[in-house]
Amino acid sequence: MPLIYFHGEEDKIVGIGGGDFLTKGQHCLSADALCAWWAAKNGAAAEPEHAALPDADPADGCRVERLSWRSENAPVVFYKVIGGGHTWPGGSDKQPVQLLGKTTRDIEASRLMWDFFKAHRLP
Repeated sequence: MPLIYFHGEEDKIVGIGGGDFLTKGQHCLSADALCAWWAAKNGAAAEPEHAALPDADPADGCRVERLSWRSENAPVVFYKVIGGGHTWPGGSDKQPVQLLGKTTRDIEASRLMWDFFKAHRLP
């Protein structure tokens, strides 16, 4: 199953390390472990390729790193938003920053998802 994933490092609602806001428990895999698990299931490379993406909007206080596990038919791509919160990358800037955190303007999740799923259709 091809996978594209986005997660803000400063997400306090669903922590990037697997913890959650309400219970303060570690009930989920970390974002890195989740993507590595999918990569293994997909027969992808064990180690991801890393790319620091351009800081298209320095004023947003975020940077984006792309981790890619290559696979012939089912790649895994993880956009890690450094400084980003529980927000939609490229989405509305009208969200409460104190509650949800910063929104990156460096990427647009909707466009990236559309391009990804156009390129990786399931049979």
